[in-house]
Amino acid sequence: EWAKARVLLEDLLAVNPKSPRGWVSLAEVMVNLKDEPGLRKCVQELENFKGGRLAVAVLKAHLALMQNDMPGARDLFVQALSSDRDNVYVLENLLRLDVAQSRRDDGAEHARALLKLNPDHSFANYVQGSLQVSSGRYTLAEDSLRKSLQKRRTPAALNDLAWVVARRKAYEEAETLILEALKMSDSMGAAWDTYGSILMNTGRPDKARQAMEKAVSLNQNDPEIYLNLAELELSQKNKQRALDLLDQAAEGRSRLSAASLERMDKLRRTAFDSR
Repeated sequence: EWAKARVLLEDLLAVNPKSPRGWVSLAEVMVNLKDEPGLRKCVQELENFKGGRLAVAVLKAHLALMQNDMPGARDLFVQALSSDRDNVYVLENLLRLDVAQSRRDDGAEHARALLKLNPDHSFANYVQGSLQVSSGRYTLAEDSLRKSLQKRRTPAALNDLAWVVARRKAYEEAETLILEALKMSDSMGAAWDTYGSILMNTGRPDKARQAMEKAVSLNQNDPEIYLNLAELELSQKNKQRALDLLDQAAEGRSRLSAASLERMDKLRRTAFDSR
């Protein structure tokens, strides 16, 4: 469809090259086709028109993304936002960059801005919910994540909600949510970890171990997964295995929350005290 649209728009612009709307439409096609030379030509043409500052900045940001230049793309989207503070498209792109670059404060700001414009915005509610989980505001997080899922079912939001729901021991709903997430994406390490935790807390240690080991195979750099697996092994009296896993978790301690660090120390003390 995008290829057909390209042909149609190029034919129209051959007849009327002075149409800024036509060049913007063609640029959108080039973004979706990931055609960098084609997009660059559109930008060059649009720079010849007055009043196209926002569009040019947005399209240059997409050029930067095609070159894997996230900082450059961010600067250009910020420039575009200065022309229109309530531009939903620009805010959405900045929020996606915030998530990709783990910029929590910026993510919170841009999510709030989007939710002010549209309280039901699925992605903004998801990001806000995830940030609320990280800061321990679980009741607010559950509300945000449910709002996100009302508009769009995504594995990430389902996983986060399953974790929050499981935390208050509503394991039946949590398992339903996480199985839906895994059906949508079975290569999501965090979801297998959540599933493993649910299985562990509902008395199914063998299945829990399988799920957590699957999580490790998919995401070997997440220290939280090693913590959960260590807790499982400790519950099964496999103390040395638990200690080894805690050592692996400790390698990523800079990425652990204060609560997780406290939990790691508690598990280590339990392992040593029971030897």
